Amino acid sequence: MGSLRPGMPSPPMLPQNWNLAIIDIKDCFFQIPLHPDNAPCFAFSVPTLNQEALRKRYHWKFLPQGMKNSPSICQGYLSSLLSPVRAAVGEVIILHYMDDVLVCAPNDDLLSHALDLTLDSLVAAGFELQEEKIQRMLPWKYLGLEIGKRTIVLQKLVVKNNIRTLPDVQQWCGSLNWGLEA
Repeated sequence: MGSLRPGMPSPPMLPQNWNLAIIDIKDCFFQIPLHPDNAPCFAFSVPTLNQEALRKRYHWKFLPQGMKNSPSICQGYLSSLLSPVRAAVGEVIILHYMDDVLVCAPNDDLLSHALDLTLDSLVAAGFELQEEKIQRMLPWKYLGLEIGKRTIVLQKLVVKNNIRTLPDVQQWCGSLNWGLEA
């Protein structure tokens, strides 16, 4: 399965024969509200046409994607939402990384209860969830892995060879980095 990466959950360490469910949060970053006192930290300006006037200043109201500390803020925020759920369900394992949440329990009843609590907590915090993105049946896809009943394998990597544009180059580099880390 490759080396352990700090900060990344490790699905191979899950107990064997436990039941799983995976939640994918839609547009996770853009659903995390920022406190108004932090507006100066998330400010940006837009120039006017031909420099006719001063730049217009704006600030984000929700967590922007692409800032250096956005992933840390996202992880911390989701962790604070999920910690009461973890405390309430005891032996259930809840892993999360960015917008992916994995819930693992020894039986179906406990999994259903933990999944309901997790979904309620996320919805109460204002997250939009898509029912079709909640994986309850195997094979489960989580963080580039395909998890079966007894196996965990890397998802099939498709590398684009027909590179014509800058986004194609960026996608190719991302595929290359993903392959090196796996």
